[in-house]
Amino acid sequence: MLEDSIGYIAVSEFDAITVKQFQEAVDELSNGGMKGLIIDLRNNPGGLLDGAVKMVDYLLPDNITRYDKGDGKTLIVYTADKNEKGDVFTASDKHQVDLPMVILINGDSASASEVFTGAMKDYNRATVVGTTSYGKGIVQNLIPLGDGSAIKLTTAHYYTPSGFDLHGKGIEPDVEVDLSEELKTQAVVKPEEDNQIRKAVEVMNGKIK
Repeated sequence: MLEDSIGYIAVSEFDAITVKQFQEAVDELSNGGMKGLIIDLRNNPGGLLDGAVKMVDYLLPDNITRYDKGDGKTLIVYTADKNEKGDVFTASDKHQVDLPMVILINGDSASASEVFTGAMKDYNRATVVGTTSYGKGIVQNLIPLGDGSAIKLTTAHYYTPSGFDLHGKGIEPDVEVDLSEELKTQAVVKPEEDNQIRKAVEVMNGKIK
């Protein structure tokens, strides 16, 4: 918990255990009187798409009908190949967090991090702070060959609920702020000296006061 009852969760990767850890962290902060939540996805290269979907599902209500592909449910992300066919992921866990949120991203936030951020931004459920994300929004399959090598084949693209194809573009922040040059060479940056976190706190204070 940061000052002014602002919760802070850093997610370094979307792994199998991350969903449970994230949900427990949100619940613990909520029980501690959290008034707003900062989710730090900087330098998060992605990981399991399913993890990102379940974490967004935990934050959003299930019945936002803004986008048609959701078919009456909250659309989180969908994929489409060259024939416009793919998978649709919607919310279904009957849980939501009705608090102001800020998401921190940078140029090394990629893939599942961008899926997470894109969904929260499309529904205006979080203000995005930092710098433009990496721009990796493709589905790739590995095809093994007989000699032990393999071919990586791109089969589809990810799209945010609004239909934005983030691949090669990235997600632009609502509030752009780069990490201070002197902090980029530090191995460990404390929250109180991290200017991007300080900006996120400033944005959050404007939302809760």
